[in-house]
Amino acid sequence: MDLPEPNVSRELLARYAAIRAIVASELGQPKLVLPTGEFFPDRFEPSEAGVARVLKRLQAHAGISDIPVRAQVVGEGGLEGSSSKSCGSGGCAPQTNSELQAPRLVDAGDTWLLNLSPGELTHPVGLTTLLARSLSAIF
Repeated sequence: MDLPEPNVSRELLARYAAIRAIVASELGQPKLVLPTGEFFPDRFEPSEAGVARVLKRLQAHAGISDIPVRAQVVGEGGLEGSSSKSCGSGGCAPQTNSELQAPRLVDAGDTWLLNLSPGELTHPVGLTTLLARSLSAIF
């Protein structure tokens, strides 16, 4: 993997430093959260309840538990349809946001609504990444 040109690296670092200076009071002293049992002790289950547990844990790690967020699974086939879209080889792709047929994030006024497709619940690491990216957009 090639590194960016030095001038690009300097520009990225300068922008990061500027953003960090602006939001430092909001960020505090963030900890490095790893995908281990120490940080995620619950067994993952591909259901709305399982997603809610991971979402709440991510919010706690990020220090944004006070922001109301609710996740729901929308799309064709429901959760039953998600198992037929996965395979053991790792070559099958889960549904993407373009197949979601709904906006990913909805500001519902008193809460944020996070829409997920059934296929997005088939891989815990991919789902956790999607949830973390969504929470960062809300933040």
